[in-house]
Amino acid sequence: MPRANADDAENALRSYCSLRRTRAHKVQRLAASNGQRYHFGGLNEMVRNNVMRIMGGTRLLRHYDWIYGWRPPETL
Repeated sequence: MPRANADDAENALRSYCSLRRTRAHKVQRLAASNGQRYHFGGLNEMVRNNVMRIMGGTRLLRHYDWIYGWRPPETL
């Protein structure tokens, strides 16, 4: 995507919105999935807890690096 002129707020905002849309949708899908996953009960809850225990905290957090490690692009 071409870089918007820094003095052109309308095009800069349009570029920003375009860049973030795919990422925002991916975050929404993950949140919806986690909303179900983390509210399991019974056998599914036990399986989920054991899988998470086996994976360990570091590996679980690495699964979310694409969210928490994200940095905005240098230029738009």
